[in-house]
Amino acid sequence: MRNNNQQATDAGTDRETSFGSIRHTARMSRRTLRVLHKIFNRSNVKVSYSCTDNMSSIIKSHNAKILANSDTRAESKSCNCRNKDLCSLDSACLVNNIVYKATVTTTSGETKVYIGMTEHSFKTRYNTHKLSFKHRKHCTVLSKYIWDQRDKNTDFSVKWSVVTRASSYRGNPSRCNLCLTEKLCILSADRSTLLNKRSELITKCRHENKFYATNQKQDHSNRPP
Repeated sequence: MRNNNQQATDAGTDRETSFGSIRHTARMSRRTLRVLHKIFNRSNVKVSYSCTDNMSSIIKSHNAKILANSDTRAESKSCNCRNKDLCSLDSACLVNNIVYKATVTTTSGETKVYIGMTEHSFKTRYNTHKLSFKHRKHCTVLSKYIWDQRDKNTDFSVKWSVVTRASSYRGNPSRCNLCLTEKLCILSADRSTLLNKRSELITKCRHENKFYATNQKQDHSNRPP
């Protein structure tokens, strides 16, 4: 059995060895930092964090997706146009929660693409576009290009189509798949023919406004006299 002095000596040796390895690691770390500082520094690196969804939000998201698919399958009437041949979206103008695309082709051979989305029926959104085509004060990116072609006396045609479908913001989970899908489509599109501005990628979701307490309609039926 070793005595206490021998144990103390061994412990001191272990501490010296550990301290020496720490100093060596620190020297290596400082040397490495000097090399990497030109590549990674406070000026060109931004640090952020994100939290993963908990089990409750994952289950609610899954259930909402299943219910959304059920609502989609339950849709029976997709167009209410009197003349189906003149429907703006090939007899599907009542579809909602979509990312759509407008392809503008001029007689000069130029083709431009505009990507948009709507939570309500496409027909409602299409009527808003038609209004902006008639009045300059309701100007959008798409209508601005249309008015530029009219000022040049250039004929054009607009073809509408559905890119994809996605669910809008419903309060939980705290993200809007419709807005995110639209931004993904804008990022994936050809920039040489795209009319959308890059600033649209950082816009705030407008669909969550109706869930704010200040925008909730008050029920006056149960109010005391």
